[in-house]
Amino acid sequence: PNSITSNIVNKYVESKLSQTTFLKGLFGNKNYKSSSVLGSQEVDEKGSKGSILGGAGELVSSLFGSSYKDYFKKLQQGWDELFFEIQPPSLGIHEEVQPSGSPLEPREEVIERGESEQHQLQEEEQDLAGCSCTRRLPVKRDLGETILRRRGENGEILTRTISRISTCSNTATLRGPKQKVVSYTYYGDISNPGINNRYFSEIKNRAEEVARLYPGWVMRVYHNITTSNTQGQQQLCEVVCQQQHVDLCSIHNLPSPFGDISHKLETATLWRFLPLLDPLVNIMVSRDLDSYILPREVAAVTAWLSSSRLYHAMRDHPLHGTPMLAGLWGAHPSLNRVDVYQSIATMLSQVPNHDWGYDQFLLRKVLWPTAQNNVLVHDSYFCDFPAMLGRYPSAAFPTQREGRNYTGFGKTKLSVTKSLKPCPNSCRPNDHKDWEYC
Repeated sequence: PNSITSNIVNKYVESKLSQTTFLKGLFGNKNYKSSSVLGSQEVDEKGSKGSILGGAGELVSSLFGSSYKDYFKKLQQGWDELFFEIQPPSLGIHEEVQPSGSPLEPREEVIERGESEQHQLQEEEQDLAGCSCTRRLPVKRDLGETILRRRGENGEILTRTISRISTCSNTATLRGPKQKVVSYTYYGDISNPGINNRYFSEIKNRAEEVARLYPGWVMRVYHNITTSNTQGQQQLCEVVCQQQHVDLCSIHNLPSPFGDISHKLETATLWRFLPLLDPLVNIMVSRDLDSYILPREVAAVTAWLSSSRLYHAMRDHPLHGTPMLAGLWGAHPSLNRVDVYQSIATMLSQVPNHDWGYDQFLLRKVLWPTAQNNVLVHDSYFCDFPAMLGRYPSAAFPTQREGRNYTGFGKTKLSVTKSLKPCPNSCRPNDHKDWEYC
């Protein structure tokens, strides 16, 4: 149950222990040293941390008795253990091990088979799945594989071979490599007027904004609308049939090795992160359907892409008090696909949780510890907060805001604009200290 999962996760956060340490402590083994992606430390069985672990163990034991280990096995459903760093084969990133001392070849190596990218691809009108329209697409593309290599803790070489197939759809695969993606998630009951008005009805508007403000980019919508949902399918088809840059990604039928992830990746807000496991995607930004795309946002993204930073984050309102907002961040995986794959796969393999804000919790606890060393942050309010700072100082937004709008603003967020305050002087551009609302 989600409440139990939340309690366990809260115990983990409270303990400030490494991931593997917490797991072993939870199962009653507290005398050891361990390390994980969040650090390493020694556990004192009699200390306060041991008490916290004991409390978490008692919590699970009281609920499940001697069967609590089985609970975790059932909870995983083919995914990985709670906060454990080795990723499951179901993500399609199984690693082969070579002995230590082996040469570490290039971090990314592309093997291309079949017809050369330089040759003219044969195209024809093809039906779009589930829709009564066609799109002109290559007949076939055999794009080969991407090989990723990294050195393990003991010096061994870990190799992943990933087929260059999209994590969205066959249509997305046929677009070929070097895709730039604006990624969204849609889930919920479209018959609910509130959900339909705030999210589903906005898909068309976001598609028009992407076409205008992100020319050359692809908009992906990861969704759970089935063909039996006639109204929902019809509205999605209206968008994709009119907008050539939009790809629909049904979480019930993603390309192999993912397939139907509705029971594997239950946290729907995380679906939009899947392009970062896509070897055909060079750049991805994650956005919310209920947020306008503003020129201010695009200017910040342009500044980020002109830098060499792997990640991007934007904070543009006094309520944006977290390192990375789930709908205002991005990554440039083609700069370092190995590290991005590892971080995103770790996030996506955590225990499912449907609580609001869980996506931002994972960004803060799993991705930020790594991303903070290679991120460009555009920040209007938290540029002096130590907990929000990465390795490099944050940057002011390159353009002045219009009125009281902010990046992430949308039609259902009008009341939030009233809480907008003047920017701290230190967060304003050096040559525009006069921008009170920077």
